Amino acid sequence: MNHSHKDIIGSLIRSNLPVLISQSFLLVFFTWQISQCQPIAPLVGIRQQSEKIQRYLIFMLLTESTFYFAIYTVTFVFSGINPFIDGSAMIGSLILLLRFLLIAILAIMIAAAYQHRHVGAILTLALLGNFAYHYLLEMKVLLIMYSPIYDPVYRAIHHLYEG
Repeated sequence: MNHSHKDIIGSLIRSNLPVLISQSFLLVFFTWQISQCQPIAPLVGIRQQSEKIQRYLIFMLLTESTFYFAIYTVTFVFSGINPFIDGSAMIGSLILLLRFLLIAILAIMIAAAYQHRHVGAILTLALLGNFAYHYLLEMKVLLIMYSPIYDPVYRAIHHLYEG
């Protein structure tokens, strides 16, 4: 294993900046978009078009999520570095797919805020879900399955320090 670089998992998943900061801004942006549509919700409801608008909002947020992850991944691929140097390409791809599915599920949850008054509570739950998934599942289980260099015990034994 070459530790002088970071592959796509180390750069985009292990690093907190792309995962937590940019995706938190993405979730806040989704919530802002939904909150902009809320004032017309009663008028749409009177015309019995709420379900149609809800489907449109979900489609819009899922499209934006796909676009975000396409940029997120393609920028790394065009850097010329092999995407999965430190571990299995299959497990790495599954980690990236799970990250996308998490954001898609959180986007759908945020789209449900269209008909609810407690948008802040839904946003808080979405952000907490993003943080919990990252710190509890990705960092403690999935990254270690991908490559042992993400295991703190392995790093200590082999004197690999983050720097």
